[in-house]
Amino acid sequence: MMIQVLVSIVIALILFKTAARYRKKEISPRLFGFWVLFWLLAALLFWMPELSQYVADLLEVGRGVDAVLYISLVILFYLMFKIFNRFERMEREITKLVREIAILDADKPEKNREQE
Repeated sequence: MMIQVLVSIVIALILFKTAARYRKKEISPRLFGFWVLFWLLAALLFWMPELSQYVADLLEVGRGVDAVLYISLVILFYLMFKIFNRFERMEREITKLVREIAILDADKPEKNREQE
């Protein structure tokens, strides 16, 4: 019971922080919705662990905890894949910008470059 209360407090703090970031427009509505849904589902599973057993039975896994672990791993690997792709795209864009700046800088007369 004590762990459920502690986890609920932590989840509430995370939700408040997420809402604050959304109000400041630091995260998109889609991402905000994802995180709210994720943390509410986590709280629900802490307060009603029999739901994880129901999911385990649907997935034909022995225990509810195993089902939650498997699903969490799949979600984590998917998020890692998305982050990796985003970093790769940003790296390509930065490389392109640096090349364009270098070409523009090379086109300037020598006198203008010395003044900068």
